[in-house]
Amino acid sequence: MSKTFKRMVTLLLALVTVLSLLPLGSTQAAALKQGSKGTEVKQLQQNLIGLGYLDGSADGSYGSKTKTAVKKFQSEFGLNPDGNAGDATQAAVENAVVRLQVELKNAGFAPGTPDGHFGSKTKTALKKFQKDRKLPETGVADSATWKAINKSSSGIQAGVGAKTSA
Repeated sequence: MSKTFKRMVTLLLALVTVLSLLPLGSTQAAALKQGSKGTEVKQLQQNLIGLGYLDGSADGSYGSKTKTAVKKFQSEFGLNPDGNAGDATQAAVENAVVRLQVELKNAGFAPGTPDGHFGSKTKTALKKFQKDRKLPETGVADSATWKAINKSSSGIQAGVGAKTSA
């Protein structure tokens, strides 16, 4: 199998994974907003931290820092920057993480299955990528890391998450 074919299959699997996470029909995920609490908030925070939008730790409480991080993400991804994480924002955040995971996998680093959740395997793979590219090993996809990812990219750009600055 050619390298390009393998990358396309990996991208297809990542997209199928993300699509399986999206709500079907009229069922919609609850919008997360300031004051929300729980595991969904914690996962959103972990993703935003890994993508370089939120500092600190994921505590599962949607406060002003999370709202500000969501607004910044929304602005950079062409979404309504209201600071609330509705369906479109949650999907865009997960798509950005999937893109990161796919790119890390294609670059020879093992973030686990691209699932849209920035966990310990993704962080470890990202640190290895950063070390390999002589970048600070933060485990956060900052603008310098995204530039290096885009430089070694398999051609995945807009639509799966094309973040260019942190």
